[in-house]
Amino acid sequence: MLRGITGRDPDYVCTWHDFDEQALRDACPDGIVFLHGGGNLGDIWPHHQQLRETVLEQLRDRIVVQLPQSIHFRDASAAVRFAGIAARHPQLTLYARDTASLAIAQQMVGTVASLAPDSAFALGGQARREPDVPVLALMRTDKERVDKTPALPAGAFVCDWLEDDDHLTGDHAALATARVARGLRLLSRGQTVATDRLHGHILALLLDIPHVVFDNDYGKIGRYVATWTRDSPRLLHALPSLLVCTRNRAAALPRLLASITHAAAQEGAPAIEVVIVDNGSTDATADRLEAWQAQQSFPVHLLQSDRPGLARARNVGLAAVRGAIVAMTDDDCRLHPDYFIALARCFAALDGSAIVGGRILPGDPNDLPITIKLEDHPMIATPDRFPGGFVMGANLAMTRDVLHRVGAFDERFGAGAPFRAAEDTDYLLRAQAAGIALRYEPHFVVDHHHGRRLAAEERALLAGTGGCCATSCRTSDRYVSTCYARSARIRAFGHSTRSACATS
Repeated sequence: MLRGITGRDPDYVCTWHDFDEQALRDACPDGIVFLHGGGNLGDIWPHHQQLRETVLEQLRDRIVVQLPQSIHFRDASAAVRFAGIAARHPQLTLYARDTASLAIAQQMVGTVASLAPDSAFALGGQARREPDVPVLALMRTDKERVDKTPALPAGAFVCDWLEDDDHLTGDHAALATARVARGLRLLSRGQTVATDRLHGHILALLLDIPHVVFDNDYGKIGRYVATWTRDSPRLLHALPSLLVCTRNRAAALPRLLASITHAAAQEGAPAIEVVIVDNGSTDATADRLEAWQAQQSFPVHLLQSDRPGLARARNVGLAAVRGAIVAMTDDDCRLHPDYFIALARCFAALDGSAIVGGRILPGDPNDLPITIKLEDHPMIATPDRFPGGFVMGANLAMTRDVLHRVGAFDERFGAGAPFRAAEDTDYLLRAQAAGIALRYEPHFVVDHHHGRRLAAEERALLAGTGGCCATSCRTSDRYVSTCYARSARIRAFGHSTRSACATS
């Protein structure tokens, strides 16, 4: 990068173990001193930090530019010491590579701090070789590795590029070139990549490889993604995304929100993102959501959909989720503590597209025994089975590709629509017709506090399902009509609602 900008090679190059002030001054009597970028400004990697502090102390007569770095100190006293060293240097410019690091740098009095992406992007797009493994997992084996092991697909090829360092030789330039080539070659092996290394993420972008990122132990990758790369089409985000739609549930929401926080904090839980759609609430829902969002360590995206309708709100949310797994629950549910762990394990064992419903237990024994799912064993829906009730929208998850194969929810169904239920049944019918597997897995669990205690409320739900069937019959889809004809109870409701569908 410097050669491209300046048209020349540097006059002096060193690493943390061979810096010599006099040798630098002899080779380069004047000019700018550049400090390498990366993820070691702080006290996690003391040798690199010692080099940085030594240069700033000994070369106060020179312009010093710190190339883009992530900043993290575990010891507050070490941060105070470095801030003092930085403030005493009269000509230091520091580039931070994420907004959180920039905020730390700007607190260092006297330091000129700016935001810049990682220098590796200067490589530009790279050609990749043909992949030879379905999933390559480039996972840290050093001190930044998280204590909990992320859930990886069965059969993933797991490696770390530090393992090859002993085989590389040459001067600084040759080593740098060889390491980049090795990294590109290694990542190219994967049809899909999973990594908790930031440069693994960046090189996967340059190679145009779809990939999933896991964070390191202090959030470095998440901070960089949030600053620069969140919208990349090649980045499969949090695993999973959880979608919640809500309307005027300010009083009940804390139960669900607290359960999400608790489940996400469990040992072994995967990184997640949460997308919440406020469907035109007129109570204190928005304030509750914003207060909760500010307290979370994982990404929370709050969206608005002012026109009432659960299906409409879900479509708004599904357009925003970035997860390889997309899970949904209702605003009157409570996640069990191991929800995300069980969800990730379930999908890691799957092969191909799937919709999977989880167990739904009654949240209140006084509620009617409806919109619950009590079976304690896994099940797979046969292609000729009507899917209504097999799995339910209160605890539903799918592989991301299902969104593209099935499309949006039908906005005539669901709470706030002409037919006040069955948006999930309609979606399952269309997925089944597209050849997508429908499964039930009892290990990821929610409690459903639906509050329905009157027979009239149950009839309203079934009317929505009947409307779904009558609409399906109007499409003249032979597959859907066959499923519909197999259920006498649903057929009766379909007849009662056929005329309403015909005019919708």
